[in-house]
Parts: sequence; C-alpha cells; structure tokens
Amino acid sequence: MRRRRLLALLAAGATATAALAVGPPTPVAAAGGGSITIVVDTAPADGTDVGFTSCLGAGCGTFTLDDDTDPTLPDRITGTDLAPGTYTVTQSPLPGWTLTALTCTTSTGVTTDPANRRITVALTAGQDVACTFRVESPSITIVQDTEPDDPTDFGYTSCLGAGCGTFTLDEDTDPTWPRTLTGSGLAAGTYTITQDPRTPWSVAAIDCTPWTRVTRDLANRRVTFVLLSPTDHPTCTFRNVTQTITIVDDDLTDSGQDHAFTGCGPDGCAPFTLDDDSDPALPDRITTGPVATGTYTVIQDDVPGWELAGLTCAGETTDLDHLRVTIDLAAGEHRTCTYTNRPVPPSLTGVADVSVGYYVTCGLGHDTGVRCWGRGTLGDGPLVSTSTTARTVRAGPGGEALSGVTQVDAGVGFACAVLETTEVRCWGSSPDGGLGTGTTEEALPTPVLDPTSQGPLTGVVSVDAGWGRACAVLDDGTVRCWGDNDEGTLGNGTTVGSPLPVTVLDPSGTAPLTDVVDVAVASRTTCAVQATGSVVCWGQANYLGTGDTGSGPVPTPRPVLRPDGQGPLTGVTQIDGLWVHTCGRLADGHAVCWGNDNGQLGTTDPAHHPFPVEVLDGAGAGPLTDVVEVHAGYYVSCARLGDGRVVCWGQRWGNGMLGDGRVGGMAPLPVAVEQRDRSALTGAAQVTTGMYSSCASLTSGEVRCWGDNDYAELGDGTTFDRSRAVAAVAP
Repeated sequence: MRRRRLLALLAAGATATAALAVGPPTPVAAAGGGSITIVVDTAPADGTDVGFTSCLGAGCGTFTLDDDTDPTLPDRITGTDLAPGTYTVTQSPLPGWTLTALTCTTSTGVTTDPANRRITVALTAGQDVACTFRVESPSITIVQDTEPDDPTDFGYTSCLGAGCGTFTLDEDTDPTWPRTLTGSGLAAGTYTITQDPRTPWSVAAIDCTPWTRVTRDLANRRVTFVLLSPTDHPTCTFRNVTQTITIVDDDLTDSGQDHAFTGCGPDGCAPFTLDDDSDPALPDRITTGPVATGTYTVIQDDVPGWELAGLTCAGETTDLDHLRVTIDLAAGEHRTCTYTNRPVPPSLTGVADVSVGYYVTCGLGHDTGVRCWGRGTLGDGPLVSTSTTARTVRAGPGGEALSGVTQVDAGVGFACAVLETTEVRCWGSSPDGGLGTGTTEEALPTPVLDPTSQGPLTGVVSVDAGWGRACAVLDDGTVRCWGDNDEGTLGNGTTVGSPLPVTVLDPSGTAPLTDVVDVAVASRTTCAVQATGSVVCWGQANYLGTGDTGSGPVPTPRPVLRPDGQGPLTGVTQIDGLWVHTCGRLADGHAVCWGNDNGQLGTTDPAHHPFPVEVLDGAGAGPLTDVVEVHAGYYVSCARLGDGRVVCWGQRWGNGMLGDGRVGGMAPLPVAVEQRDRSALTGAAQVTTGMYSSCASLTSGEVRCWGDNDYAELGDGTTFDRSRAVAAVAP
C-alpha cells in the first residue's frame, strides 16, 4: 500500500520518501480519482538513487527511486485515488547525471519541461498518467571473461589523466569479487583501463560495444575510452584464456592396469600414473592447468605384455611407436590426448604371401586360403565393408572358404587370385572392367572369362591387379589384360577398354608378346619381363623407361632402355609398379627404377627419369646390393634384401609410409624398416607396397605392416597409422 498512497500524501502537503517508515497515513480520497506513476530509467542501471519532489500547489514532498534489481528502492511509484488538480514532479539535480529524455503516456493536460527536469500534470477526474525520467551518465562497464571459467583474480588500473585507481574482477560464483563492474557519473574525458599481467593467462580478445571512440591495445592489455556525452555507455569484455593439457588412459579391457607417464614442459618433468577402471585409487585421466604456452611432451612407459594400440591428440605430433606425444601449446589451447592400451594380441600366422592394394590387404595362407582386411570388398560377402583383422575370402554364397590358391594380388578397389586350376578369380569393384568378369562389381570371387566369354580364362601362372586394370601371365608366355585402356595400357594396339581379357601384342603389333615371366600393372603403364631378362612397357609414353618425354599413348610394347639409353635393359628378373613409376630387380642383386620421381626412384636426383636409374644404397655411395625383390607403390618403393631385411625409399607423408619410425619428409635413398622395438625388421620372406601402406610376410608365417591405417589396411586391430612395422593380428 505504501507506493499507492505516496502521491496522495504529497498532494495533502505531507512529506514522504520511498523509505517512509512512519505508520500508514490516510490517503486523500476522491470520487473517480486519478493516478500518476513516475518511473526512473537510468543508464547505466547501476542502482544510483534519483530524488524527486512532488507538489500539489504549495504542498510538496520527496521520494527516491533507483533502477536496479535491489528491492530496497523501487524504480517506480504510483499515487492513486488522486483528486483533480495541478501536480508537479521535479527530478532533483544529480551530479554527473543528465536527464536525456522525459516521456509520458499522454499529452492531455501534461507539460514536460526537460530543461528543468519537471512534469506538470493538470489531472482530471479518473485520468491516469505515467511519466518516465531517463537519466543518463557517461559510464564504462568492464566485464571479466575467463576461458575456462576460473576463480583467478584479475587486477585492473583505471586512469583519467594522472588520477588512477584499481579494482579487481573474477569469473566465479564467489561474491568476493564481481565479474562485472560499472563506473558511472563519470566526467567527460579520456579514460584508460589496463589489466594487470596474470601468468599464465593471456588476453585473447577485448570486445567492446559500441566501438565509437574506443581504442583497444591487446598487446598491452589496455582499452582507451573517450567519453563526450551522457549517452556514452561503452562496455568492454576482457577475454582471458589459459592452457590446459588432459591425458587420458583408455584401457580397451578396462582392466585397471597401471600405466606410468612422464610429462615434461618448460618448468621440468614430473611422473604420474593412470589406470582405466572404476577403482578411485587412480584416475583414468589427469588435467594440468593453467599452464604456460610452450612445448610439452608426454611419454608412456612400456608395460610388458601390453602395447599402445592408439594415441590421439588433435593437431599435435603423436609418435605411437615411441609412446610419445609432443604438444605445442599456443595461447588458449586445451589439449586432450588419449593413450589407448591393450594386451598384446596374438599374431596372424600361416601366411605365405601378402599383397597391399588400395585400402585393402590380402594374405595367401600356407593352407592355400586367402584372408583380407581393410576397407573395400574383402571377398567374404558384403560388397563394401571394413575389418581391422583378417577375414576369410569365400568361394561362393555357401560360405565355404576359397582354397587351392597359388597367388593373390590386391589392386585398386579389387583383388584377384590364381587357383591351382590355373583359373583367375577376382572380386571387388572396378568401373573400368578390371575384374575381367564382364561386370563392374563382384562381392565374391568370380572367374575371369576368356576373350570369348564362353568360359573361364585358363593357363594362368600369375596375375597383377592395378588401377582399373589387371594382367595375367599364361603358361605359354603370353599375356592377357583387361579393364581400362585410355592410354593404351592393355597393349593390344588400341585405346579402347575391355571388360574381358585381350592379348598383349609384341612391339610389331602383329603377333602376341611371348616369353613373358612377370608383369607389372601401374596406373598409366604396363610392363613385362621376358625370359631373356629384357623389359617391354606400354601405356603413357613418358613413364615407359624408353627415353620418350611425350605424354601420348603407346598401345603396343616398347623396349625399356639402359640408364645410358644405349640399348635395351637386360638382366631383369622381377618387376613391379602401381602409380607412375616402375622398378625392376636385376640378376646381379641390384635394382633400377624409372618414371616420376618424388623420391621413389632411389636416387638423389629428384627429377622425372625417362630412362631407368640405379637404386643407390642408403649412403648414396654406390648401388643397393643383395636385392631379392623390389616393389613400387604410390610414392614409395621397397626392396627385400637377401638377409631378410626390408628397405624403403620415397615419401613418408604424415603416416610413416617408409617404416623407419619417422613421419613427414622424403627419404630418396633406402632406409631400413624397423619393428616396434626400434630394431630392424628381419626374417622377411616377401614384401609388397600399395597406395599408402606396405607389408612383409615373414618366414615365421606372420605379417608385419606399416604406414597408413585409416581404413584398417595394416590388420593390427586398429585404425592408427604406424611408422614402424607392426604385426597383423589374428581374427
């Protein structure tokens, strides 16, 4: 009732305030009485008390309003049941504040006098009038925003000319210090507000609204304001950021196995231990922060019987093989790094031969069965699937395993196997007809047809599946190819593709090519080794090793020349290609490569080579020797040596494709493939390299793979890249 009666008391000549504490007065009643409401609107709405004087004739009284959420004083007051008459309400002078607007809900009988901060109301019977006094003061509001939210106190210095003061803000629920502070009733002039340095917090931004006459100096944590009028109310938010590092131990078996770590940063190193179970004795993660910007490393200790299956830390350098992450922590960054550990799983065994294609790897077992892993058509039913471990290739929809296989080769999107019956069966997807079945998709192994499509192609000794195309060497020394032929890569004298096998012609183009013992299908070329040790190639001219630098199609074979270009290359026993370079192994244990050079030719000269170049040893001092077989992948080449070691050269990219424990950069000369314990990989019985990964089958029947693993093509049960050779695991 106090607010409703206040103006009635003033009309009777009594004195009242918003804080009236005397007993309830008697209102002046009037039949059909009216009302007057006074509202104060302050900018900023900081609770400043605004006084008023209300008069009816010579009788006056006072009251006080403020504009905030504090209930001590209201922001409005209403006098009700007022008798008709002339009322005046005047706002008292308030130093530093200016009446900038005076508005009423009606103009009938109402006179506003902003200059004197006054309204005059000639109130009639039953009339209701509401008037708002907008009172403004130049103000500055400073807001503290910390990321993450933190109770850290931030000191500020505020200056007008030489006069300065200090204040403190923080961002938490503790009422000791506010998050926001507004200075009002300010004189016109130039103000600077500077945040004190606070390690390890930096100022990521100073956001101000409006921007008029506001200058930010992020480097010095300072903002400068020029206040000119009562309507200047800039608000600036200092956004401070700090850095944190979180390390998570993810045990795939949730066994609670303890894993010890050492974290090192600019201030030194410290050990900590994590485990992943429900026991609260040790946590499964630890967060360190706030910490300063800089470089940090975290290394996990080896645990016998366990292995680090994965290490993820977005945007940072992870070294899975060294159990290490290196974090370059910039201002405001919060890194979470997860170590995924597991007991060492049993290895895949009984593998005699392995072939890496495009995201798919297949292994031929000693039992003459085939197992594939990765992403694509794995030959076990679905047209496209993904498996991190080996799946058995099926012979048909009944589910029986494909058996009696003598050789398997994985290409780009499809794979093929040679059977003891001398037939070839392919599966996968090849829009260009690389399956040789007359179709573009086969979920299960399907016979490659003969050129008449009246029955299966027979007499096959070996097959090589490549990029949209495959070729088979027959027992009579001739070659059949099928699939893409845009650049004359089928070798039949045309550039017309064929979904069924066609006969590769000799250089004259009038008879079949004969005496072939090995064939290599690359992206833009196909090459064959003949029993004489010579090599012929066909396809795009400048990748053939014939010295041609043109780019047109060559649809019939041409002899590959020696490195000096003075006669045909001889002494070749084995050949391989996949992308735009080809490599061959020579009878004397050396190797040669030709074509595009991105470090994959094994020479220090990074140019395209239209003639073969000799692969050098790791020191570049002479030829690589004791080569038993050589394979050419995408931007990587690998060789198996007579002592069972494997060396590779070319591009590592970001996935460690060379297997030497490093990621990134080029190694144009051979480097040794290493195992997870940093020792050289040994005991290799065969090696193969594909698009982004490579594998070796061992004399023990196990398989070791390295490189890209985004699509599980390493078969180790994960999808983490490996810069060192890891074991393909048992299903």
